[in-house]
Amino acid sequence: MDERIVHDAEIDSRSYSYRDTGRTEENSGFGALPPHDNKMVKSVLATLFCCLIGGVVAIIYSAKSNKLYNMAMYSGDPALRQQLYLESVRKNATASTWLMASVIAGLIAIIAGGIGNTAGLINGLPVHLGDFI
Repeated sequence: MDERIVHDAEIDSRSYSYRDTGRTEENSGFGALPPHDNKMVKSVLATLFCCLIGGVVAIIYSAKSNKLYNMAMYSGDPALRQQLYLESVRKNATASTWLMASVIAGLIAIIAGGIGNTAGLINGLPVHLGDFI
């Protein structure tokens, strides 16, 4: 069985890097990549409970990141694998940024709505937040 040993392979992009020492990789293209941090579930939850627009953008970037990561996993060319993995990391970072923006926007909306409701600025709503406090 023909195997290649990956020694101290480094990939650097911005602040992202990984080291893979001593793992074997078959010529079929299936290799060991660092684990991928999937933001899809968090993005869906942020869309449902925080901010719709930011959450949808986070879902799109998370899906792109997952697609690139899977393409990197099955790529036979090591250079292409590294390039796809780095692009996956960039898309994942963008998804994380939109995810955080969505959560912050949702929290601001909840706090502003609570303050406005408590101060009596929002009238005519069927249920007031003040009734629950």
